[in-house]
Amino acid sequence: PTCATKAAGVVKADGVADLPDEIAPSSSCRPTAAIRPMTTPAPSLARRRPAQYVGDRSVTSRSQKERRLVALNRHAHLHQQASKQRLTNELLQRNNTTPDTMKLNMSLIAMAVLACLMSSTQVAEANTRRSLLDHHRYPQSLLNLSPKFFDPVGQCNLDEYEGTLETEWFVPLENLVTYPCSKGYLSNLGANTQLLKDLKNDISKQGWDMGTAKKCGDKCDIVNNLVVSGDLLEETFHQRSFLSLLQSKPRYSEELFYFCNNDPNKGPLGVLNQLWDAKKDPVEQPRGNRNACECGQFMVEGKMVDFEYGCSKCIGEVNYKVKKCYDYEPSSK
Repeated sequence: PTCATKAAGVVKADGVADLPDEIAPSSSCRPTAAIRPMTTPAPSLARRRPAQYVGDRSVTSRSQKERRLVALNRHAHLHQQASKQRLTNELLQRNNTTPDTMKLNMSLIAMAVLACLMSSTQVAEANTRRSLLDHHRYPQSLLNLSPKFFDPVGQCNLDEYEGTLETEWFVPLENLVTYPCSKGYLSNLGANTQLLKDLKNDISKQGWDMGTAKKCGDKCDIVNNLVVSGDLLEETFHQRSFLSLLQSKPRYSEELFYFCNNDPNKGPLGVLNQLWDAKKDPVEQPRGNRNACECGQFMVEGKMVDFEYGCSKCIGEVNYKVKKCYDYEPSSK
């Protein structure tokens, strides 16, 4: 029994307790608070839900996402099926076209393609022609004649004329192997870059002296095989040599070695020395220890030898013959 039951009164027959007016304190009982009636508490709304419910909610959320993905996939599948069906319908519609219509369409397409090809070909040909014309355009300056060309005062009177002229030219370094100064190249138009000009000037001078005609060098036909070399003049051997020119500046050291090296211990023999040894008669024109790049007349092995290969300027005589001249005759109109 508790302290509460000990202090309680006697229960009557009708079930009503007869409580005493005072309750004597008992040493074995401590004062207690008033006992509240026992009532069943209402469930709290703030109480945490079971863990199983939380897990169910996450499962539910995952299920919603999966359903959403399934719906999107189904929509994409339906869209793809619709596209295929549309393409199928278009193909069926094209296949239902009549053969005549199909032939007409194919003909139109072929004509359009052919027209494009022809147009592009014509444009390409036009561009090619324009490019060729620009590349091969004739210089207008070459159409200019001397103001004295159509002078009707005198006649050339040089048919079958034979003459001798003096010619000279500077030998380009790039022609030193191909066309060095020599007697044989005096009458060579490829070697003697001034020969044609010297021929025209000499014929014009002769025409003026004989018939007071002007520019006969441009009006007379020359017999090409009768343009022949004469002799080299003494002035040729007093010109500056290529050996001297190439030794004058350090920047010509490579050219000096290539053309004029005469020391086998330094490398290959210079090409002008090799050319001399290959073309000159070793008995009549010995080189000895001389350098072919020198210019002058030197005593070698008891003989006077002309070293013209190394001369930077070549001077000599050329003989020629005129076949016929065509004088200008003014119109009678």
